[in-house]
This record gives sequence, structure tokens and C-alpha cells, in this order.
Amino acid sequence: MFNPEDLAKLQDKDLWAAFDSAEEDLEKLEIYSVLKDRLWEKEDYNTIIGLSDRMCEIAENSEEFELVGVHRYTQGSAHFNIDSFAEAAHAYGLAAKAAAELGDQGKIAKSLWAKADSYFSLDQFSEALETALESAN
Repeated sequence: MFNPEDLAKLQDKDLWAAFDSAEEDLEKLEIYSVLKDRLWEKEDYNTIIGLSDRMCEIAENSEEFELVGVHRYTQGSAHFNIDSFAEAAHAYGLAAKAAAELGDQGKIAKSLWAKADSYFSLDQFSEALETALESAN
């Protein structure tokens, strides 16, 4: 396992090399957490989107269910930032589902609110309202 402080000190190319060479799924998840933050700073949303599905699969297989929701939410935010609002709504819905499985009401509401915002951006106002009301429950 990697120390998060050590990972944060790595240059991008070394971080990618560590990610590519990691043999354990939990190591990949740890490295991706740092890598994701760097990709976000660079506004490399397409790479985040592409890696998120794989990281969710690894998180599910590793029974790291909270991370499933985190990565789906991040994926939704990346889609939203490139104006892929339908894909964002879908990813936020999956994040809400993951939060519901954990019983985390705060994350359910946050994910549904983001999903509602995605619908609003699509001019799907009835879906936006319905989802926003659902987030309040």
C-alpha cells in the first residue's frame, strides 16, 4: 500500500507509472484518488470519465462501496463540466443509488440535487423538479 503523502509528492509521469504497475486493486484505488485530483486541476474531464467506470468496478469488487458513490459523483461532475448533461444525470443517479445502499442521506440528497441540476441544464424542467423534490425526502 502507498502512503497518500508519498503519492502526492510524485510527479505526474511517476504517478501514472505507479497506477499502471499497481497489482492490487486497493492500490489502484489509492493512486487513482490522487491522480483524479490532479486530472481535475488540469480539467482533464474525459480521462476522469474514462477511468471512473473501471475504478467503480474495482471498488465494487473490493467491497469499497462508499468509493463507488464517490467515483460516480466525480464522473457526473466531469460530464457536467463538458456539458454532457444527460450522462451527468445518469452518473449522479448511480451515485445516489450507491449512497442509498449505504443509507447516507446527505450523499443521496447531494447526488440527487446534482442530477436535478443536470436535468435543468437539459431544459427538462419537470424531471429537474421531480428529482429536486426527491432530494428533499
